[in-house]
Amino acid sequence: IQVDNDMSTAAHYLARSHELDPTNYDNLLASMMTVRQFGRSDLTVDIGLYLAERDPLCLDCLMPLALGYIDQGQYAEARHWVNQAISLNPDSRIPYYFLGMTHLFEGQTDAALEAFAAETPQGFSAGKAMVYWEQGNEQAFADELQGVIARDAETRPLNVAKVYAWAGQADPALEWVRRGQPRWALINPLFSRIHQDADWRALQREYGVAPDQLAKIDLELRLP
Repeated sequence: IQVDNDMSTAAHYLARSHELDPTNYDNLLASMMTVRQFGRSDLTVDIGLYLAERDPLCLDCLMPLALGYIDQGQYAEARHWVNQAISLNPDSRIPYYFLGMTHLFEGQTDAALEAFAAETPQGFSAGKAMVYWEQGNEQAFADELQGVIARDAETRPLNVAKVYAWAGQADPALEWVRRGQPRWALINPLFSRIHQDADWRALQREYGVAPDQLAKIDLELRLP
């Protein structure tokens, strides 16, 4: 996947790994994110629910599970698992990013802003800029965006990209995507507002994940 963009061969070996050891924790956990690159967040959810039942303290599986639900627009379910993670480890800031994301998609901007503010003192996800855009606060958005660029341009360019994407500005978003790891942008739901852009679709095809390309791949995994 990462080197050759050969999704078909990757699907073969992914399926084979599940045939050999369908209950292997490490393989299941890794697959939760991998299957999203095939557009199969349904499998992310299936695997995550199994792992959460098998080990209710499985913190590592709760955020991918929430992300699978976000992919499917099931925000209440996503929030349930995010809140479960927060209850298990109140000191972790990571779940607040996903909590902010769910509120953002639901249009609950005040709750989203509160969650993103709690994420880390630095707010590494750039979520606050997206909230300001959604609220129509142009000056706060512009100020926060400049702060994100100053902070993340060299180390986390996808943060800049997703702010532009959330604002529906495809050209600068894709420019910043190219500076980072495009494959991860392609499975980030925060880029959904530029999915119809022609250059975004070309990027999908370049990485082998255009809808018609994925439709030719029959990914079936042996799950526990």
